[in-house]
Amino acid sequence: MNVLVCINQKCRHLLCVMLRSLVRNNPEEPIEVYCVHSDLDERDRAAIDRYTAAPNLALHYVAVPPGLFADAPGTRRYPPQIYYRLLAGELLPREVGRALYLDADVVVKGSLAPLWRAEMGDHMILAATNIRGFLNWYNRRRLGAEKGSVYPNSGVMLLDLDKMRRTVRKEDIFAFIGRRRRRMILFDEDVLFGLYGTMIGTIDPTVYNLSDRVIFYHNASGAAKIDAAWVEENTVIIHYFGRNKPWKPGYRGILGGYFRAADFDEAAEDGKEESKRKRPTDPRTGERMIRRGRDGEDMRAGAAKPKTARPDETDAARPPMLRGRGGGRLGPAKPSQKEQRKGKPPENSGRIARCDPPDGSCAGRETKRKAAGAALSGGVL
Repeated sequence: MNVLVCINQKCRHLLCVMLRSLVRNNPEEPIEVYCVHSDLDERDRAAIDRYTAAPNLALHYVAVPPGLFADAPGTRRYPPQIYYRLLAGELLPREVGRALYLDADVVVKGSLAPLWRAEMGDHMILAATNIRGFLNWYNRRRLGAEKGSVYPNSGVMLLDLDKMRRTVRKEDIFAFIGRRRRRMILFDEDVLFGLYGTMIGTIDPTVYNLSDRVIFYHNASGAAKIDAAWVEENTVIIHYFGRNKPWKPGYRGILGGYFRAADFDEAAEDGKEESKRKRPTDPRTGERMIRRGRDGEDMRAGAAKPKTARPDETDAARPPMLRGRGGGRLGPAKPSQKEQRKGKPPENSGRIARCDPPDGSCAGRETKRKAAGAALSGGVL
């Protein structure tokens, strides 16, 4: 399986999350990932390799000149890298005839084999679409597309690269951008729709490109309801497109758990690897040696520590203690009224104080406690 991704440095962590979910759910499928970029340095590439290492995964980095689409329209949400997928046939090796494009903000939760082996017929691209009816007519008027064109969601696309090499021309893309610049909204999707819309086939968005927005409009249409149980059983790819994303504040939806399950802490993983490298090995057994204390106890973080009693005090000798609402010690227990009436000197007489010394006394209140004890021992109430 050939997978194409187009990213910049800001998407590095999301790419790692996506690739880890891809590998975890397709363990028997050899995966060749072509990462097209313009700003990943050696440190970025090393981090991606480290966090996504798997026996069935091979990463190939394809550097693109930063100025390739510098003059194309875009925003902070839509950087120039979104256009790279349009030239997939030109950027990838000639021997690669088919590729599955995936955005970095997707999570794979099932096998991609059925999609990867799907019959494409005369289509150059297979993609999900959420645009129909009036919106499709409006986009045809806006972009000059032919009747029957399909407006794709470019986050998940199966690409026939051989057809793209015969059909897609860089000059045509730049000319289209020049003509329609002021009318473009979703940029790369506008280009695909305006130039190649009639060569795009559709896949089921609820299976291969599901988002919380898709769920909302699907359920509002009166069709069979999509809920968490349906997603767990049927959906293969979850795509967090739009502004509603589970790694940002204010997320609302039922799909965030899949991202959280696939997410990971880079610092923790780096620390884990670092500790493995620094811990010495026992030359006799070849096992990692454990750091131990003076008495032989395990000193690793989180290891159970032996519980020892105080040598000068046992549970039987400790005075009963009163505790506050938060569990803190308030001092020795106050004598009961019955003990006071009988004139019996209680073991732990005295006023409640915020201290717990071994001898039961309290600094600053010792005089009052002794006076009360002497009075009680003489039978005076």
